[in-house]
Amino acid sequence: MLNKVMLIGNVGKDPEIKTLPNGNRIAKFSLATTEYWKNKNGEQQSSTEWHNIIIYNENFVNFVSKYVSKGSKLYLEGKIVSNKYTDSNDIERLSYQIQVSEGKILNDKKIETKIEENTTSQVADNEIDDDMPF
Repeated sequence: MLNKVMLIGNVGKDPEIKTLPNGNRIAKFSLATTEYWKNKNGEQQSSTEWHNIIIYNENFVNFVSKYVSKGSKLYLEGKIVSNKYTDSNDIERLSYQIQVSEGKILNDKKIETKIEENTTSQVADNEIDDDMPF
């Protein structure tokens, strides 16, 4: 069995950093992916999907809080996780999130910063290099 997602898209709003009751922090944000094609008349068409992103790794959360903002272009890898909840009308619902394990920031300045779940090094604001783990 395989549950793997790879996305390239733009961050919809600044990441939200939350502290859990156990003291761990998480990052949450939305990512828009857009597909383009031409219809049978040759007209440009597009479709945008929005993905709810969640990050649990503390180093990744620190990195996201410093370097990721609305409009950032990201490459992310992770898995789909589902959450069952009951809404205010007492109806059981299911939501989906992408739990990210690694990725890269793809900036216009050709800076690609690799981010991985299992890395422990940290980055200073002025130390961004190509394929640098954080």
